[in-house]
Amino acid sequence: MQKHAPSPGSQRSRLTLLDLPVCVILMIVDEVFEHYFDDYEGYITKKSGYDMVEDIDTLRGDTYRAFDHWKDLSRMAASCKSFYNIITPILYRRDVQFNHSSALLLSAKKGNLDGIIKSIGLGHADPNIEDHTDFVEDEDPECRCYGVVDRWRQGVTSTLTALHLAAYHAHPAVVDFLLNHGADVQKRADIGPGTRPRRMYIHQQVYMFAHTTDDFDIVCNEDESSPPFGANALFFALKAGRYLPISRCWERHVVQTDTKGIRLQMAKQLIQSGTSLITRSRGEIHALHQACAYLDLDVAEFLVEELGIDPNVRDSDGNSPLHFMLMNLGDWSLKKAQREWEHMHAMFWFLVGKGADINAENYAGEKPLHLSLYRKSSIDLACLLIERGAEFDAEANSIYEGDHFSEADQRRIYAAFWGEDGQVDPFGADPDATCSQGG
Repeated sequence: MQKHAPSPGSQRSRLTLLDLPVCVILMIVDEVFEHYFDDYEGYITKKSGYDMVEDIDTLRGDTYRAFDHWKDLSRMAASCKSFYNIITPILYRRDVQFNHSSALLLSAKKGNLDGIIKSIGLGHADPNIEDHTDFVEDEDPECRCYGVVDRWRQGVTSTLTALHLAAYHAHPAVVDFLLNHGADVQKRADIGPGTRPRRMYIHQQVYMFAHTTDDFDIVCNEDESSPPFGANALFFALKAGRYLPISRCWERHVVQTDTKGIRLQMAKQLIQSGTSLITRSRGEIHALHQACAYLDLDVAEFLVEELGIDPNVRDSDGNSPLHFMLMNLGDWSLKKAQREWEHMHAMFWFLVGKGADINAENYAGEKPLHLSLYRKSSIDLACLLIERGAEFDAEANSIYEGDHFSEADQRRIYAAFWGEDGQVDPFGADPDATCSQGG
């Protein structure tokens, strides 16, 4: 008997997940959230992974798992277009509900404009929500005695917003979008609790809120009772830096010179939107102070020439822009100082040409020359100040006669003060030891 293949009409249809009703897919998503909250070792209990302390044993290969369910659902959404269209809006709404709008804040850090648009559009995130997406992570040293390396991490809150984070991480397109979608340009931020240095650990936020190397050293020795910083978005835009990785936590230099013009671009965006030029309330730090500290001549020119800012504007301690140039040189190696010499030279002569007082004295009695003589990396600036006519007073002479100068540096300072035809150099003639002439 001849066998006949079944006709196509009689074949049974093959069902896939795509054939599930939308309501069933939504139930699966809800179940993943609910089951995870109830089941993960019994202690999440509907908290976000940012609101809990999570411990792991690295010797057993443990990893942090507080966000595994988000990853699972993201992978499910990425499996096909239909799932993406159904699940993605839920993820953004749940992110606002449970995770403090982390998609908005993390996207601001990374410059992901699409993520910000979706967080605000699909999740209805508040553009001014405060940051909860940072962690403090450490290990328990007592566990080492038992052969266990027990690590833990805990979420860190702060009053930073997406605008602050986008400015700090140098994303002008994100800054522009946020300014046009309700971000508060006047909002001031403070460092989060739990970020103060402990043992050998320095949290990344310490770098964010310190304006110079000198200020970083001060912040590192403060506790939770220290005064608030009150830094606005312009403060972070003028730094346009990044979080330093923990492995480099003792690399103290706070800010590099901007060579791409990104800081100036963001500064103009924020100033046109009405931000204050007092970028940090604590210390009454001015935008010009920061521009000079970071040797960003284009920003300084914009502030002085276009906005009419006084080149002698002072902070609450009486420091002038010339002081700030020196306050950010504390840990520079001589090699780095030589690389930055062109920027230092240009900034110095710009300020002097606009009427900066080279003998300006802060409230502690320190002049720019005093600060320049304290640091081996700023001998070039000391020479420039002396050549320009800075007063070599008793304090300057006392520092000069200290034991932290090399003989060659003392010759350079001496030559800058007396000139080639001055009195006899007690160290002997050395025509190569003179400072560079400027202006």
